[in-house]
This record gives sequence, structure tokens and C-alpha cells, in this order.
Amino acid sequence: MLPLVVLALAGVAFAAPAVVDVIDPTVERVPCIGITGYCPGSYATGATCVDGFCECSSENYQRYSCLPVVGSCAIRRGAAAAQAEAFENAAPRETFSCVADDNNQYEVHVLGVYEGIGHISVFQQDPIEAAEMNVYVTADKVSKPLVLVLSSYEPVNWVLHLPEDVEVHQVLLIAYHVDQSNVTVQSGLVRDVQRLSGRTGGVPACAYGSDNGGCQTVRMLTYIDGLFGPVSSFTGTYKAARWDLNIGGLFDFNAGMDVDHGNVVAVISG
Repeated sequence: MLPLVVLALAGVAFAAPAVVDVIDPTVERVPCIGITGYCPGSYATGATCVDGFCECSSENYQRYSCLPVVGSCAIRRGAAAAQAEAFENAAPRETFSCVADDNNQYEVHVLGVYEGIGHISVFQQDPIEAAEMNVYVTADKVSKPLVLVLSSYEPVNWVLHLPEDVEVHQVLLIAYHVDQSNVTVQSGLVRDVQRLSGRTGGVPACAYGSDNGGCQTVRMLTYIDGLFGPVSSFTGTYKAARWDLNIGGLFDFNAGMDVDHGNVVAVISG
């Protein structure tokens, strides 16, 4: 609702709308770089420097934060409502995340990283050993088919620790180095694993929430939407060794209220 400016004239009150360009004080803005006012990722986000800060104009990017927004998934930085937590050793990692509630068929959770910790590469050659990344899942009631989508740029061996009573209908593994990437199920049940190459599969293999360095979170979220419908949550970070993910009991990202949902889990690295 627009704020009202009340004018009193000859004992008569008039209400006129006041148009105000309000900047949400909770939004972390991106400062321009250098005397030229450079904004990273402007080729994708349409960012330009305005009064010392980058403002974005491309479709699917928020004006002031320049973070992706696809449907109801508006990415935020460091949000307490994120469905997953990322760790490097014992230290928590800052994440980019959203939580939405508009998928009637699945609950889609996306975990995104650029790389894990410990992959081995030879100069100018493909990596020869994947990093191991543990995903510890806790679940409330799961009432719909659960799909886990795992995607990475650098090779990752995703090690899934699922509750014994949780069944994953399908895991979709997406990686640029998909031949060196893998899924290991330590507990719980996974019915099917599908693999897609970020090189040749027509899907971006770099999506962790910020697109100012060449990654393509918008394209990834759109791709997942085409397969399973809108995501229920997205959580990403550049690098991690472990994830703690909660499924089955979502919170409205804005109101912080419990909602009932079905389940698809998407995990992305890269």
C-alpha cells in the first residue's frame, strides 16, 4: 500500500498518494568497483552503477541485491530461514537461499556449490579425484515423491545420509565433470539415479545463488522448474564440505510459518 500524504485546506482533508522509491534496509547492496563504477556480472544481471551501488535491470534479477529471482524463489544472502546449512570443516559457510511454497506435486530442495574441498586436479587437465561432500538429511513428514538433484562444476562425490524411513524417488546428478562425480548412499533408500553433463547436457553446472562471477543460477532454477515444477527451497554456497538439510517441514520465507508440502530435493554444486 502506498503511503498517504494528508493535506488540510480550508478545513477539508484530502488524501494524495506519495510515490516513494523505498530501498529495503535489509537488502545487502553491492558497491560499485573502482573509479569506473564496475559492476561484476553486468552482462547477465544488467547491473549499472547508481550512486555508488550496483542496480540490476535484467529479468529474473532483483534490482538492489542483484540476486536471482525465479517465480517465488527470491534468493537472499545469509537468510536465517534457509532450509540447509553449509560447513567447511566445522565452520559455517555463508549461503544464498530461498524458500517458496507453490509446487503442488513435489517439494524441491536445491543445494548448490561451485566445488567441494579436496578434489585433485592436474594443470590444464580434467580433475582426477572428486571431493567428498556429506549431506545429512533430517525429515518431518514426507508425503510426496522425493527427488534429489545434485549439481557441481568441480567433481563431487555426494554422500547421502538419509533417515532410514525416507525414500528418494530419483537423484539427478548434474556436473560439469560428471564422469568424475558420483552419489553414495550411506543410509535411507534411493530408487533411481540419473546423470546429466554440464558440458553437453544443456543444463548449467554452476549455480550457487550469485551470478556475478559467471554462474547461472537463473538458468538452473528454470531448468529444474521444467522437470519438477518450482523449487521449494534453494541453498547455495561457493565451497563446502558438509550440508545439513531439513525436508518435509517448510517455513514461509517471509512469514516464518510452518506449511505442509510434498518433497523433491535438488542439490547443486557449481
